[in-house]
Amino acid sequence: MRHREKMLAMIRQVLAGEMEVKDFTDKYWNYYLREVPSGLLPEREEEFFGAVQERLDFTDEEPDDEERGEQGWMDFDELKEWLGDRLAEFESGKPLDLEWF
Repeated sequence: MRHREKMLAMIRQVLAGEMEVKDFTDKYWNYYLREVPSGLLPEREEEFFGAVQERLDFTDEEPDDEERGEQGWMDFDELKEWLGDRLAEFESGKPLDLEWF
């Protein structure tokens, strides 16, 4: 499926350091919300790709203590770690651990 492969490619690029996190955030967020029709993806894919988009809403280069503690924000390095773990779960077929706080 075209959308699945495009989003996976973006995730792999940011994990490999081929794309900056800020660029990934802009491109992925816009692509997912503007290009992927609601209900098009199978449930597991919708859950995974949707969680990535939501996680981006709570990611900043340098979140402050309040954002981190009360709202569950992550910095860019933590996002990459979270993405790597979630991608491994997604690709292995294991249950997805999409909670972050």
